[in-house]
Amino acid sequence: MSFAKVNWLDGVTSAETTDPVQVLGSTRYALQVAYTGSPSSGQVLLQGSLDGVNWVGDVDVNPGGTTTARSDKPWNFIRLAFAGFSGGSSPTVSASVIAV
Repeated sequence: MSFAKVNWLDGVTSAETTDPVQVLGSTRYALQVAYTGSPSSGQVLLQGSLDGVNWVGDVDVNPGGTTTARSDKPWNFIRLAFAGFSGGSSPTVSASVIAV
């Protein structure tokens, strides 16, 4: 099952976890993240689960570094988790995911 979600996180300014999405049959994932406002720290984490209850951090993207990440794990469910920011001037984050 393929899945694409553009701006799954869209201009987020504080901690947030998205609702999970079932992605049975998907084994490859790409995460793209855009930060604004130059935060000194923050993290968007793609989490995976086999049962939709227990979650494992898979790949993450932090400000100031690479804006994309990929994973090759056969999750049944995925979601995004954002823990919040430190520093910056009115920082926001947006993130998109594709699963194939």
